Amino acid sequence: MFVNHVAFVAAWLTFLAKLTFLTKMKDFDMYKVLPWLVLVIVGCGPSARPMPDAVEVSGSVNLAGAPVSDVILNLQPTGGGLPAVIEVKEGSFTAELTPGRYAYFFTEGKVPAAFKAIPTDYREASLEREQLVVSGQSTELIIEME
Repeated sequence: MFVNHVAFVAAWLTFLAKLTFLTKMKDFDMYKVLPWLVLVIVGCGPSARPMPDAVEVSGSVNLAGAPVSDVILNLQPTGGGLPAVIEVKEGSFTAELTPGRYAYFFTEGKVPAAFKAIPTDYREASLEREQLVVSGQSTELIIEME
């Protein structure tokens, strides 16, 4: 959050420096710049609605009945929520997610051989594999791959 504010202030200082230069020009028309200035100020304000509190999500990942380890579980929002990247260790994971609907897929973790064992269908998100994370409720996600 702090980085966003620093970038915002830096952008404004740059804009004001250019504006000062432009006002010295002969054909400068402040009334053409003013509407843009107002739009930038209004458009860069805080979000209109706050994000809901994060919910604890835990679960297990198994391949042919055996726990999967050293892969990354990616949760991609399909309705609300924020993207999440979760490390799977010894067949289990725990994370905090913003409530919403998520599709999931796996990517390579610290051990490339572990990812090679993941079936191809699970290497990209699918709307057929969605999980709903509800506000105020912990969620358990059990992933069984064949």
